[in-house]
Amino acid sequence: MMTFALISTSAFAQANLDELSKVTFTCSAAALNAASSEVAKVETFGNYYFASFVEVNGGASYSAVVGFRSNVQGEPAVNFQVQLYCQQGHDPYSKLKITRL
Repeated sequence: MMTFALISTSAFAQANLDELSKVTFTCSAAALNAASSEVAKVETFGNYYFASFVEVNGGASYSAVVGFRSNVQGEPAVNFQVQLYCQQGHDPYSKLKITRL
């Protein structure tokens, strides 16, 4: 089982947005963090960078498609569908599933 660290919300706390952060950013940040960990494993002649984020299902069974592009011309885009359990107060990674599309 993969283990991920939650993305720090300290920037949001500094802007006094910690309550908003708790209810809106956790799921999308967890999905982006999980996909970023996977794209780091993809062989490339350059670097992959974040390109797109599409929320597919915003409920407790959260799903998003996260896309990355390479800075090397001709390398294919890489997309991941990330599914996780996203209920306030629960670890979003407890039911993580990542599929490369």
